[in-house]
Amino acid sequence: MQTHEIITPVQVPMQHFGRILPDTCLDTKGMSDGMYYSCGVEPVTNGFFLANSTESIRTVNNASSLNQVLYESERQIALLVPKDLDGALDYTAKTLGVRTKCSSKGKECRLRMSSNSDTRVVHSCPPDESAGDDSLAVNEAWAGNVIVVPGGTPNPFNYWIWGVVDKTETDLPSDSEVVKLMGGAISILLDCTVNVYNVTYSVQNGTILPEKLMTTMADDAPAYVVADPLALNFAQNQLYERLRLAAVTSHNTSELASKMSMFISEMAMAYLAGIFEPLQNEEESIRKAVQVARLPLALVCITVALDAILVLQATCFFLIALGLVWKDPNTVIERDRLTLEARVSGTVWRDPVERSGNFAKE
Repeated sequence: MQTHEIITPVQVPMQHFGRILPDTCLDTKGMSDGMYYSCGVEPVTNGFFLANSTESIRTVNNASSLNQVLYESERQIALLVPKDLDGALDYTAKTLGVRTKCSSKGKECRLRMSSNSDTRVVHSCPPDESAGDDSLAVNEAWAGNVIVVPGGTPNPFNYWIWGVVDKTETDLPSDSEVVKLMGGAISILLDCTVNVYNVTYSVQNGTILPEKLMTTMADDAPAYVVADPLALNFAQNQLYERLRLAAVTSHNTSELASKMSMFISEMAMAYLAGIFEPLQNEEESIRKAVQVARLPLALVCITVALDAILVLQATCFFLIALGLVWKDPNTVIERDRLTLEARVSGTVWRDPVERSGNFAKE
């Protein structure tokens, strides 16, 4: 059996698998207690909380029935898409995507143990242009900081990660980009460039097609929406656990930075899931699988050859039979008799015409 697919275009798309930020997110950022904020967070006393945090947390933990974050590894972009892509419906839709590229800054920023304490790590890069702090205690474990170039656009922006990971059994402690601490712990400093994109993607048979993934840089407003949850450390716990996981599964800082790039993109999108609205698909087509029987090529060739032989045999038998009938004595006598009768009949029919000329004219 072989499966063939019949794809029927839908004239009027009815599904809403795309994702779009509401119009309120495109307005100027609000301000609370001297701090600007985007639509992704809402102010409370002495802080902020996530907008529609329930859906965001569900998406973060892959427990949402509406949204999921997919990472397209070829283009290295995390996308917010509907949960459980339907294999029976091919479609094209728009959404928001995040691509992150992290690199280690241990050597560049002279990451090292503090000369005053064996429980603190320091670096030499300006704090307001890097991790936000110039020292980190071993028991603090994590620092994160979003950097937007003053006077520049927020897309892309930089997200610095500085972490202390407890004892590992990988090759990382010998990497020149990390600092080895007491008890086998290590400290890692990463600078991650985060790009926010408007994405048009196509799903075929339940899979996103990399060759049809189209991206354009998003405006400032979506970039601020992505940056705020990171700046306010909503994703700190998840990212720190991912950093620990990357540390024990990586052989060098380049591999670790690559894994953290994917994790940051996924977390940034997941924490925004609650504020997106459904958007109608650009195109749709229904996919229907039909099973048909398919014979092996060798069997088909044998069948055709046998048919040809049978036709040839039938033709030969017919010609032989025709020859035998033609030469049969009874057939010859009957043929001669019929020929004689035909000649006699022809003579009888012609005689009256010939005799008419013998009558005398009056």
